[in-house]
Amino acid sequence: MRRTGIVPYPRRPLQPNRSAADWFGAEIRYWRELRGLTPKQLGDLVGLSADAVEKIEKGDRLLSAEHASKMDQELRTGGVLARFRPFAKAEADKRRIEADRRRIVSPPPRPRGKLGGMQPTGEATLEAHAFVASPPEGGWGDPQQVFSQVRALTGATVMGAAEILDSSIIALVESYEARGPQPLAPEARSLRALSHQLLADRGLGAKDRRDLLHLAGRVSALLAYMAVNAGAPLLTSQAYAVEAAALADEIGDTNLAVWVAGTRSLALYYAGSYAQADAIAAAGIARSPDSTQSIRLLVNGRARALGRLHKRYGAEKAIQQALDLAGQHELPSGLTSCIALDEPYSHARLLANAVTARLSLGDAGQVNQLASKIEGLVDSSDSAWSRALVRLDQATACLVGKSPDVDRAMELGRQALRAGEATPIRYVLQRAQELHQAAAPWSTHSAVRDYADALTTWRSSPVAGLLTT
Repeated sequence: MRRTGIVPYPRRPLQPNRSAADWFGAEIRYWRELRGLTPKQLGDLVGLSADAVEKIEKGDRLLSAEHASKMDQELRTGGVLARFRPFAKAEADKRRIEADRRRIVSPPPRPRGKLGGMQPTGEATLEAHAFVASPPEGGWGDPQQVFSQVRALTGATVMGAAEILDSSIIALVESYEARGPQPLAPEARSLRALSHQLLADRGLGAKDRRDLLHLAGRVSALLAYMAVNAGAPLLTSQAYAVEAAALADEIGDTNLAVWVAGTRSLALYYAGSYAQADAIAAAGIARSPDSTQSIRLLVNGRARALGRLHKRYGAEKAIQQALDLAGQHELPSGLTSCIALDEPYSHARLLANAVTARLSLGDAGQVNQLASKIEGLVDSSDSAWSRALVRLDQATACLVGKSPDVDRAMELGRQALRAGEATPIRYVLQRAQELHQAAAPWSTHSAVRDYADALTTWRSSPVAGLLTT
């Protein structure tokens, strides 16, 4: 989609990395300008003044939940504003509480220097990948923080902490594909901090310690996966993965250790280290060759990496081994979550990864045949990412062979961008760019130019911008 019809309007540059509210405001401005509206026009649509819209975009005022939903509807964002507003509100609440606490407990400053004034210290800022506690909206507070405060006041140890951690992990996994890594990373970091705080208690019993090590390992594993999705540096995801693997080994949790190996392989794959990705996946399979987690390692780890290395025999063997292993287990139906720690790959998820491996081998016919088998499940799933990724694989396959279908490829590419625009992740960005590179021989074709414009617009979103910082 080309950004046309945008009405010039006097404005100051935004600073989306300064705070969550600034980032949220920049996201609103992006969608407003994408739809060709002035602040007044948008305000008229949702019941706000032009001045209020400008203040919200500058981060000086937080949009209400009701107005966020209205803007999502009028700007056709796919619900991104309503999903990310709690993140901005959580940070605003945290800053307000800290300011109130300082006013209550801090003594008056002592005069310093010749003028008797305090030296300015500067205001703390929120970086693009900063993490803050993210209490749920509604004034009830964050149960993780409540427990931490009770522990600090009374010296209580576990006292329900395992239940809090466990339920929070489940909720995070269930909402992950709808919300994406950026808004959920603060919660995951908060869970990790709480688990470490509890594990530091030397009075823990053996069972309590084991339970907490298990949960701490799961949180670190999730953070490793989220870091890959968010486009964080490879070292970041690998650090969390190493921590998760160490915690898993401490308690003999082979299932988690193998899952973490899959995430390490995934990170290396998207870093372009295909031989290492394959080696890590193979090592993980060796730890538990008959487990359901090895299905993921075979097709998502080995087959895709070997496909990129153009090792056809190894890639096809890994795909067949994954299918054979899947036949030995009762797998869930539908399209399973990409981040589920305990749930094995469904048959549809297995085939979706096989599509990517086949594409790397240049097997356009196999790509379309496999994609057609899972198309209905992918289209009906809650995973916008899966829809986008399968479409991108199909699009690239259209450019392979003796009779490339450029128009069809670019239409599928635009469909993928639309599917992934609300919660963009690194995988979609990287594969969308690869499609654009594959279409380079047809760069003068109108459909390719339209796709290039759509990709540029997609990348200019503040959310997508975080994937490259």
